[in-house]
Amino acid sequence: MDSDYTSLLLHAEVRWLSRGRSLKRLLTLKDEVLIFLTEQNSNMADYFHDNLWLLKLCYLADIFDKINDMNLSMQGVCINMFMLKNKLEAFVKKILIWKKRVESGSLEMFPFTDEYIISNNISKKDTHITKIIVNHLKEMEVYMHRYFPNDIDTQQWICNTFSVEMEEINFLNLKAQEEFAELTSDTTLRLRFSQVPVHEFWIEIKSEYPLLSDMAMNKLLPFCTTHLCESAFSTLTYIKSKYRSTLINVENLLRYALTQIEPRFNYLCENKQSRPSH
Repeated sequence: MDSDYTSLLLHAEVRWLSRGRSLKRLLTLKDEVLIFLTEQNSNMADYFHDNLWLLKLCYLADIFDKINDMNLSMQGVCINMFMLKNKLEAFVKKILIWKKRVESGSLEMFPFTDEYIISNNISKKDTHITKIIVNHLKEMEVYMHRYFPNDIDTQQWICNTFSVEMEEINFLNLKAQEEFAELTSDTTLRLRFSQVPVHEFWIEIKSEYPLLSDMAMNKLLPFCTTHLCESAFSTLTYIKSKYRSTLINVENLLRYALTQIEPRFNYLCENKQSRPSH
């Protein structure tokens, strides 16, 4: 049947972690699934003869794929809430673009949906899918704005320190405003700010501007992603493979695999007393 998969797994011990991937797999195997449901005399087989239902399925696979890409871009080390907000704002702008394109009759940004319409000679005017997609994108746009509090915009002095005017930090106390005035007047620090990650910058100036540094780090330190947990889980599954499944104490192995500390071997060797040969 020209399917990319030679078999349909009826059971899997590993849970699908991504709705987008499971929907894409279902679309790829829709002909095989239809045959299976028909053989089982299941009423669900009727859905696979419904063009509108299949179009909804295609759209869900497309939009979840977009969301997965956004979530993936938010993962990684040294991710803070300002970076996440920027990613989310970019995604909202894309939603607005997609909505306008769909309203004009273009579905090229949703490949599964577009391909199904073209391959089945379906006219966009003959289906309700365009209206459904536009309404869903509108709801997504509203929903995305709920993820971040409104007061995050008042904290822009942390990541755009030398672009913020003094009037924009009136909510800070007197001592913090004085430190900010000194900090933004330092041309050397202005250059340094453009050379290092924002969290490193605030750590470096802690001794000179302790109040501002503490306030900034309180916003930058919280873990904003599940990257560390997922990295640990992936490392654990790699360590405890089927050939080493009996391992019990893996704490030291995990610590060694996950640490970002690089041992100074030369320093360790220099401080180790050598043993002359006898």
